[in-house]
Amino acid sequence: AAPVVGCLTCVTLALETYGVNGSITAEGSDVFDALTDVVGVFVSSVCGWMQAARDPEAEPELLTAFFEMCHRCLVFRPAILLGLEGTPQLFDAAISCICHQEFQHTRAAITFLCLFMSGTDAAGPYREGAAHCMHQRGATLLQQCLTGLATTSPDNLVDHQARCPARRPPARAPPPRPARRGRCTRCQRRPRRSRLRRLRCSRAPSRP
Repeated sequence: AAPVVGCLTCVTLALETYGVNGSITAEGSDVFDALTDVVGVFVSSVCGWMQAARDPEAEPELLTAFFEMCHRCLVFRPAILLGLEGTPQLFDAAISCICHQEFQHTRAAITFLCLFMSGTDAAGPYREGAAHCMHQRGATLLQQCLTGLATTSPDNLVDHQARCPARRPPARAPPPRPARRGRCTRCQRRPRRSRLRRLRCSRAPSRP
C-alpha cells in the first residue's frame, strides 16, 4: 500500500498547488482533464478494493491518504469529484468507515462527508449529484453514526461522528395550527362544558 499512499499524496499536493489558480485548472484545460482522469481512477480503484476487501481497516494509511485527497479535491476543485460517475460509490465507501476503530482514517472519512454534505460556494453548480447521494443513502449514514456513537467507536471519535449528521439541513417544524375564532379562551380550555355555561361565558364582561 505504500506506493499507492505516495501517489495519493502527490495528487493531493497537485490539487492544492494548481487548484489555487483558477485559470490553470479551469474546466476544459489540460490540467483539469489530467486531474480528473487521475482522481477518477483512484476513486474507482480504491472504492472497488474497499468493497471487495475482507478488512479494509487493516490499511489505515491508504484510507487516510485517499479521503484526504477527496477532501482537498472538494475544497479546491469540486467539479472534478462531483462530476465523476463513481461519486455514489465514494459516498458509500466513506459511510462504511464511520464505525471503524482507527482514528486517523475514520476522522478523514468523516471530515470528507461533512464537506460533501455541507458543500462550498464553488460546489454550487454541482450539488445535484451530492444531493442525490444524500437522498439515497442518508438513512444509512445516520444509522452508521448512531451505531458508532452507541457501541463501536472510541471516545476520541465521538465528537466527529456527532457533527456528521448535524451537517444535514434540519427538518422544518410544521406551522402552528390557527386558533379557532368565535370562542373565548375559557371555552377552548374546557370544550366539554355545557352549551348553557358556554353561553354565559360568552356574555360575561371581559376583564380589563
